[in-house]
Amino acid sequence: MTQSAATPVNTSPTSFDFRWWHGFAVGLCVLIAPSLGALAALMAMPIGLAVLLRRQIGYDVPRVIAAYTAVAFVHPAFELWRADTGWAVFWDVIARPETIVGDWGAALLGWLIYDVSAATARLTDRAKLRRTMKRLSSRRLDLEQEWGLPPDGRMAAGPQEVP
Repeated sequence: MTQSAATPVNTSPTSFDFRWWHGFAVGLCVLIAPSLGALAALMAMPIGLAVLLRRQIGYDVPRVIAAYTAVAFVHPAFELWRADTGWAVFWDVIARPETIVGDWGAALLGWLIYDVSAATARLTDRAKLRRTMKRLSSRRLDLEQEWGLPPDGRMAAGPQEVP
């Protein structure tokens, strides 16, 4: 595999590439508890869809959705683990509507919170900018009056030369 000029190369002798860990974790899960791995794959579908659509929806959205779907995954995974990861329990868990609706609902909630928080941050920043501009404008008027400058801020006689 060749690296492009845009890809940074880590030449540190102590560096270690952890990109393979997710494959190791999935393989270990499939080896130890295949039904739990199947549940994880099923409940990761919203994350996969977000990754496919990340150019349209934004590159940060899949990470946010992953956090929320991980929370939705905890209860069904715990149920499956408590029942010794049997396939019969797996089918019972995914047959319940609250499992799949909770998963997709958590993904939707994560996306909604991400978008609302971004819009709220923009509005807050805009209001802060307006307050700062108003404060600076008021300060400028005070300084113009204190120094006796005309309102346009220019010197009446023009620029003076320093001897």
